[in-house]
Amino acid sequence: MISSVSPYMRGYKKYTAAAVVLASAGIAFSIIPYYFLYQLIVPLVERRPLAFNYILGRVGLIAACEFLYGVL
Repeated sequence: MISSVSPYMRGYKKYTAAAVVLASAGIAFSIIPYYFLYQLIVPLVERRPLAFNYILGRVGLIAACEFLYGVL
């Protein structure tokens, strides 16, 4: 697929590679918050106590991932 597009890239190959890397990172940062949400939900379902710092940390990580997703 890249070979069919490469004639149009000419001098922009490094920018295209950077765009692919940044887009992939953005996709990762859009998926990772679901894992942190999972880490919050499972203890609640199992009726285990959660420390406030644990909750605050996971919410902060979710917010950071969403911010990075927006930037990327």
